[in-house]
Amino acid sequence: MDPSHFAQPSHISVPESSGRAQLHEHSMYWELRGLQHRERVVLLNPLACTAKFYGGLADAVATQHQVLTFDYRGVGKSTRPRGRDWTSQLMAADALGLLDEVWPGEAVHVAGISMGGFIAQKLAVALVKQQRLRSLCLLVASQSYMPKLHLPLFIYDIMSSFIFGGPPKKLLEKHRGSQHLFLKLYAPGVADRPARAEDGTESSMGDLWMQRWMPEYEQWFAIDDHKAMAAQLRLCVRHKTSNEEMATLRQSRVPMTVYAAMRDKTIEPAKQLKMARKLGAVAYEAHARHLGIVDDFNNLVNLLLITINSPANPEQLQALLSKRDLAPSPVYSEVSSGYEPHEQAS
Repeated sequence: MDPSHFAQPSHISVPESSGRAQLHEHSMYWELRGLQHRERVVLLNPLACTAKFYGGLADAVATQHQVLTFDYRGVGKSTRPRGRDWTSQLMAADALGLLDEVWPGEAVHVAGISMGGFIAQKLAVALVKQQRLRSLCLLVASQSYMPKLHLPLFIYDIMSSFIFGGPPKKLLEKHRGSQHLFLKLYAPGVADRPARAEDGTESSMGDLWMQRWMPEYEQWFAIDDHKAMAAQLRLCVRHKTSNEEMATLRQSRVPMTVYAAMRDKTIEPAKQLKMARKLGAVAYEAHARHLGIVDDFNNLVNLLLITINSPANPEQLQALLSKRDLAPSPVYSEVSSGYEPHEQAS
């Protein structure tokens, strides 16, 4: 998402390797960063976003580890198979099939934000059964959303056509008010942050983001395909990880953390913390909105790195997370990969 934490917001994150994996009726596009490292980390996207969303975060984590990002079925450069009865279990099966192609048989660290956190839970269960899960980091997610709300797909199609349908690129290009709404959805609270353009002129983060997104609109978001978005919306509403699956994860004894966004209005913070308790995971209570990746980036990256690098002992992990601002990993703070953190506005 070209987070505001880059010294140059127009920085283009370029993967070191990319490809496609053929899974049954569809192909999935993937990208790898940090090829010189041995620890494997897979990042799962939030609703409506392509793998490009993770460019900055993937770059930061790739200073220490090898990072896999990918486009979900029907999103970005991945193809959409017939049928749209998508569930977090089905999307996790896609992810597992991709892992078997890219890292066959290897152990993996799993992290996901929002909808990606729902899918990450199901993927982690499958990896535990194969003894391949190394750690789990769930970011602004919960055990379930509204699984008892069984609405037919056409209702989501109607909802999605109003939210995502039509020619959004043209609308955003023409109407400043639409741009402000778009930024509130994808970058809450940071659009007005002061920023410096490439030519050195003072600007705002919102203006720089819009300039960055517009020429490559389809590469960043999937909202032009409102049918795919309808399927993702229904996935989120119906998501539920069973208590048995939660117990499986808890009994795995791998390092597990939960990034709880305490200012989140999409998933109740209480649900995020309840999930952490059920997992026996260490919770980090962040003063952040739903997508902490855009207004608490430094702490979110450091939580992920601490989780990957930590011992399994939850007491030791808790000690690392005892401060409001997480201490950066020494390796992460010393390695330059195009990422230069700066002071954040409150």
